[in-house]
Amino acid sequence: MGRKDLRDYFFSIDDLFCKDSALISPQLAKILTHDIQSYVDEYLIYGGYPGVALNDDAIVKKRRIGAIFNDYVRKDLGTLFSVEHLNEFTRLVKLLAARTGGLLTYSHLAVALGLNHRTIGRYLDILEATFISTRLFPYRTNIKKRLVKAPKIYFYDNGLRNMVLGNFTPFYNRTDQGALTENMVFQYLIGKMQVPETFDLSFWKTSAGGEVDFIYNNILIEVKSGGFAGNPPRAILSCMTDTGIKKALILNKNRVEHLISGDREIIFFPYGLLK
Repeated sequence: MGRKDLRDYFFSIDDLFCKDSALISPQLAKILTHDIQSYVDEYLIYGGYPGVALNDDAIVKKRRIGAIFNDYVRKDLGTLFSVEHLNEFTRLVKLLAARTGGLLTYSHLAVALGLNHRTIGRYLDILEATFISTRLFPYRTNIKKRLVKAPKIYFYDNGLRNMVLGNFTPFYNRTDQGALTENMVFQYLIGKMQVPETFDLSFWKTSAGGEVDFIYNNILIEVKSGGFAGNPPRAILSCMTDTGIKKALILNKNRVEHLISGDREIIFFPYGLLK
């Protein structure tokens, strides 16, 4: 199978839900995901900055990621944004990195860092303006069921996030596999934002703990870092009922399956085969 042919087995999310699109077989999906897993794992750890991704030496990768962040702190923060207290800023970034994919509350950050809400808000705005990290806000609805109002935090690059934490442990031996995979999918979704006014990305979470990782252009998306067997997650079905959204995608390591029940459509697909 040549490289050109291989591309035919990668799908965009729109492709997956196209009525004329035929998914690859479960057997082929397992073969393909096995073949590309080392590349996916490397991306999950070192990210996608060109000078990093195109180099095969792990030591060089780490050095270049460190240089990117050091230049950012020295030049962008000090010169462009006049951040005087760089130590407290970097402490915030480290705390955010540890909470990747988690809810973000100013009060918790204020207690942990000893900063006021205004300073935290300014620092978060700077991180977004410089494409280091960003907040993702929850789905807005008129449904009476109580939904959380706090945003979640994501990073634009996994390598930078891991560098801040000082953790380049291989993916197979990580305790934060879920956060890394969810963050990678977030980057993929943000990369699809070609027309901002038509782009819709949020998440769904109830105060009782039910959660769907993303709602992307009226499609529910749940991310599982490993293989996933069994029925669709209960939260997906609950969210479908509450929001009226009829399509859902469960991204996982290697499962391919297409389920249709009435007007509901649920697809299982490997995150490594998204294009």
